[in-house]
Amino acid sequence: MPFEKLALILLVVIAAAGLTVWLALSLVGATSLSPFVGLSLLSILALLAAVLVRRLS
Repeated sequence: MPFEKLALILLVVIAAAGLTVWLALSLVGATSLSPFVGLSLLSILALLAAVLVRRLS
């Protein structure tokens, strides 16, 4: 695999992770939950959604 392609994949994955954390913190900030509780709940919901999508497909 060319280095440029690998670097692009890494950049996209890191950007997606940052966007996910930013979005989660924004959603938690709109509620009265602490950030740790909110991120934990959102992580569990994301895991359950991934399992559900996997089961349905």
